[in-house]
Amino acid sequence: MVLRDTEARKDALKLQIAQLQASDVLNALYCQKLRGQLAHKEKKTKEKRDGKGKGKLMGDELPCFLSGDVFYEMVVEFEAWQKGEAREAEARKQA
Repeated sequence: MVLRDTEARKDALKLQIAQLQASDVLNALYCQKLRGQLAHKEKKTKEKRDGKGKGKLMGDELPCFLSGDVFYEMVVEFEAWQKGEAREAEARKQA
């Protein structure tokens, strides 16, 4: 009787181990898929930014804290970029 109970517990633990291993394999595959998708999205976003310049000030999915130093620096950099683009456009127009 005790031997049968011990064997039953052992079989149940083996089944549980197999289920945990299968779950681990599925989670690893899912994470690998997500890493690939994230890398593709980041590459696409980087190419988009590099190709078109700065784009929108608030459109880069960063949290907006309007009184923060980081945001202020972004505004200054964005305004400088806009002025540079306007000067280049004016130079092209005159040429």
